[in-house]
Amino acid sequence: WLFDTPGGSVNDSATAMLAAGRITGLVSGYILFIQLLMMSRVSWLEEWVGARDLLRWHRWLGTTLVVGVLTHIVLIVYGYALTSQDGVVDQGWTIITTFPDMIKAVIATGILVVVSVTSIRFARSKLPYEFWHLLHFAGYLVLLLGYGHQVATGADLSGRFSSVFWPGLSALVISALVWGRLIEPLWLNARRPRSGAGRRSEERRVGKECRSRW
Repeated sequence: WLFDTPGGSVNDSATAMLAAGRITGLVSGYILFIQLLMMSRVSWLEEWVGARDLLRWHRWLGTTLVVGVLTHIVLIVYGYALTSQDGVVDQGWTIITTFPDMIKAVIATGILVVVSVTSIRFARSKLPYEFWHLLHFAGYLVLLLGYGHQVATGADLSGRFSSVFWPGLSALVISALVWGRLIEPLWLNARRPRSGAGRRSEERRVGKECRSRW
């Protein structure tokens, strides 16, 4: 954004709100990647940082992510409304129905808000763990649904550097998720064969470990 924004282009309330909206969108995108990378459960990251610290950072950044995304939406809608002299509601509907991949972005935002609200301690205590875990697991859809919106409408992601860096960062995070959540647990399970009762006991223990990684 800093290099792609011409000097003097932010000169009124509308352009200032649009600029702030783009910045909060970029920051929220980075936080989402960091969130998913921290919870990928790759062993080298847990050994380097520590599982307890990763969980604490994940909770703190989760709140920051939701606030950042909602702030991004408000600033962008208000900025375009001031530019087009339309009402906020009408402008929001226009953005949703005419901008590319906005329906997916709305769904991603809804999932993010639901995951955040159900992660509040009071709300979480009222839900069955399996249901809460399923909702939390749906948070991975935020990346898949929101990626098209980021690339299609992200004015600051079309440069030469961004067009390589952003897909590369996405590939890194997705690879870490696949490795830490799927491949590594199966690999740990396969390399610990046992026989008889000892094997069944070990399978139960490793099974719990695998489920905890999910």
